[in-house]
Amino acid sequence: MIDVIYRTSRKDVEAGRQSPRHHDERTFMATMQGILVSVAELTAATQVALLHAGPILEFHRLPGAAPAHTLAMTYNL
Repeated sequence: MIDVIYRTSRKDVEAGRQSPRHHDERTFMATMQGILVSVAELTAATQVALLHAGPILEFHRLPGAAPAHTLAMTYNL
């Protein structure tokens, strides 16, 4: 799917209009969401020697920085 997205031209992409590229990107995102959510649920629920195989997917506040400041930093990456 990634190969298809990169081969599809962006020249016809306009705000508010559908395009083949937009369709391919949205399909890819939906597919990845379905795959990653399933994998995350499975690894978080699977116990190995009294520990979980994956992260328990909880929210953890980052030390020191306010959440708004942290979000602003991610947009500048």
